[in-house]
Amino acid sequence: ATRVDAKTGVTVYSLYGETRKPAPEMLKNIDVLIFDVQDVGARFYTYISTMSLAMEAAAEAKISFYVLDRPNPIGDLVEGPVLDPAQRSFVGIHPIALRHGMTAGELAQMFNDEGWLQTESKEAPQTIKADLHIIKMEGWRRDMLFDETGLPWVKPSPNMTSPITALLYPGMALLEATNFSEGRGTQSPFEKIGAPWVDSRKLIDKLQNRVPGIYLRPIDFIPVDLPGQAMNPKFEGTGCRGLQLDVTQPRALQSVAFGIHLLCALQEMSPKKFVLHENRMARMSGQTWVGKMILAGKKPEAILERIEKETQAFCDLRQKYLLYK
Repeated sequence: ATRVDAKTGVTVYSLYGETRKPAPEMLKNIDVLIFDVQDVGARFYTYISTMSLAMEAAAEAKISFYVLDRPNPIGDLVEGPVLDPAQRSFVGIHPIALRHGMTAGELAQMFNDEGWLQTESKEAPQTIKADLHIIKMEGWRRDMLFDETGLPWVKPSPNMTSPITALLYPGMALLEATNFSEGRGTQSPFEKIGAPWVDSRKLIDKLQNRVPGIYLRPIDFIPVDLPGQAMNPKFEGTGCRGLQLDVTQPRALQSVAFGIHLLCALQEMSPKKFVLHENRMARMSGQTWVGKMILAGKKPEAILERIEKETQAFCDLRQKYLLYK
């Protein structure tokens, strides 16, 4: 929420909630707007949406926008569907891959130069360009995972408890569009997943070794309300059976691919109990056909093959915006 900083007396405005884009009065007497925020590398993690909206506001106010660049904690790997502009929302603001493999600075350049920033207009939205400046990192390589940077992990949000959580998040957050728990309400969200109705052993038999870099163990857990971290989680106070996801090879793990295998297995094994909300899945995955193919019982390989074509096109597009080797 908006508050006054005790030391300086300056008003601190929240951009998470009712207001997502800085209003003109917030930018009065501001010389430059600086973005210095740790992203986690997934399109639906909304810090990059906030960055885009702030870039638009800075352009409208005719002030410069600086990005103090930070590592992408899950490295350079690109995975997942590219957002269909018809599915644009706060959890997916531009047509980028679900796991984009880019830094905030690189994304800012892409948003700016691809003409994706827009200004409000009475007739129709107009393309607008920010006066953008990227302050590059020194010593970071594209293939680095967060543990290799030597930097301390400071939770960028309450449920992003570790670099391993960030690695699993692009695939496991798709569970938010279903009635299968993504582990909110536990101390290890996105690493513990399950539901009261699932047979853990059968699910493990179906999924073990389907995707490299991850080992599955059966687990029981009870989601609880965690103030400031998970309010009213799925299956609150109810015993869940499910999977503990142990990441054995962080660099090899394709969490979106694992997420698709998991969703297809749940639909195949428990079609009467598993619920997938199509509209929400379209917003999260970026495409309507992802949920439709899962519900139609299509093989995960067929879905991933279709995704791969989109991923390739995005990799071609992003090439000119990459700032690091």
